[in-house]
Amino acid sequence: MKSLSIQDLTNAGLKATAFTGGYVNKARTKSPTGIVFHTPGSTWAKGVWDKLPHKTPDQYDLAAGQAFDARNYQPNYLIGVTGLVMQLATDDLRTQHAGKLGADSPAGDVYATDAWASWASPSSGGGWRQHGRDPKAVYDWWFAAFPGHKTPVTVFPWKNMPNDALGIDLLPVVDGSGGPQQTQAQFDAAVKLVSMLAKLHGFPCNKITVTTHSMCSPVERGTVVSSGKIIGTPWDLSPKQWRHDEMVAQAAARLANA
Repeated sequence: MKSLSIQDLTNAGLKATAFTGGYVNKARTKSPTGIVFHTPGSTWAKGVWDKLPHKTPDQYDLAAGQAFDARNYQPNYLIGVTGLVMQLATDDLRTQHAGKLGADSPAGDVYATDAWASWASPSSGGGWRQHGRDPKAVYDWWFAAFPGHKTPVTVFPWKNMPNDALGIDLLPVVDGSGGPQQTQAQFDAAVKLVSMLAKLHGFPCNKITVTTHSMCSPVERGTVVSSGKIIGTPWDLSPKQWRHDEMVAQAAARLANA
């Protein structure tokens, strides 16, 4: 099975390095069918930042890459705040970046029907629970993104197994500067990386094959608690912080001209 090499990435003008000596992932049995974008979360990232003796973006990227490589939950690629592309696992390895959709739901295979929208698993913790609100009010953002679909398993080529896709994480900015969590350097690197992966593995570049964790698992990555009330909002990644649709469009244009 094919995989991008560090040489491929640097030849494309990307800053790139590999951290592949950590967690051992299983081999894929078929080519990846797309890409799921994530963020490792600001709490974990802040822990990496706080331990740095010299707090620079370059050192932060490298320390995060090394720390992430040791985790069993990891993507294939981590893009640092400087735009550094870190390969944590080659494309032929199936990383545990998303897990099976709804695997820990008390309702069983919850995404099998539209009953999923009555559930929530907020970012604040506490696990799966029924939110007791109008599902279309909680997940209006998801239904608007995929009109005509009732459940994520009918949208994406990997159905309820997003690990069949490649995982890309975007390291958040946690230096206290107050700016966006993702940088322009990350955006530019993502455009190149996505177009290269789509070309190599033969999947189209669109919002179905290149998505975020919130979109492919809205219950687990799309609700928060506010004033004691569960509300729906995608946070992995947040559209307020990451211009995902614009990135996909630019990657698709680059792919078309490749």
